[in-house]
Amino acid sequence: MRRLKERLAGKKEEAQEKRFMIADMEKGERPREKIFNSGVRSLSNAELLAVLLRSGVRKENVIDMSRRILGECNNSFDVLRGMEPQQLLTFKGIGDEKASTLLAAFEMARRAGETPAEDQPVFASSEDVFSLMRPIIGELKHEECWALFLNRRHRLIHKERISLGGVAATVVDPRIVLHKALACLASSFVLVHNHPSGTASPGEADITQTKKLAQAAGTCDITLLDHIIICSNDYFSFLDNGLMPDL
Repeated sequence: MRRLKERLAGKKEEAQEKRFMIADMEKGERPREKIFNSGVRSLSNAELLAVLLRSGVRKENVIDMSRRILGECNNSFDVLRGMEPQQLLTFKGIGDEKASTLLAAFEMARRAGETPAEDQPVFASSEDVFSLMRPIIGELKHEECWALFLNRRHRLIHKERISLGGVAATVVDPRIVLHKALACLASSFVLVHNHPSGTASPGEADITQTKKLAQAAGTCDITLLDHIIICSNDYFSFLDNGLMPDL
């Protein structure tokens, strides 16, 4: 009788854990639904982690569990990615299966970033930048700002989204851009952002932001080569139009 009670109690706990799987969440709150409706970039860090973890623990749904884990990692994927398997297992709710999933995802990301330097594109014109970035941000319904970090030969070292904005604007913090440029030993970089409005012409805020960033970069002996605004079928280059600050 005692064993029967233990089995029933175990099944009850298992049912409670299943209740916190992504598939059991409200449709509008499911990260996987959001990926297909709004794109994977619309997910928060916790939601991205939740997609990999799939289920939470008793009395804690998978998104809350993801928030807790990220909170214990200073809200940094880099901290989580640097952990050994046994460290991952110390988090409540992460067992062998979830730890293996995370480790595999991080390894895939690492290998994806291992493109040999000689295979990276060289930017000889604003059109080269437009060709690279249009498929990434040209059709978005919100603004995103990216930086393309280059070596002395204008070969791409690294590209990264710097900020995410709303329908009409995004704000770039020069400290963040320069920190990343210094981290990858870039000699120069190109700033790129999109205008969901469909008009590539810069506004006063774009011009002011460009001047501020170029001046800050100059103090670190790094050159802001160009600022390019992209729309679905058009672009505007500050350099081509003589708007780059003369420092």
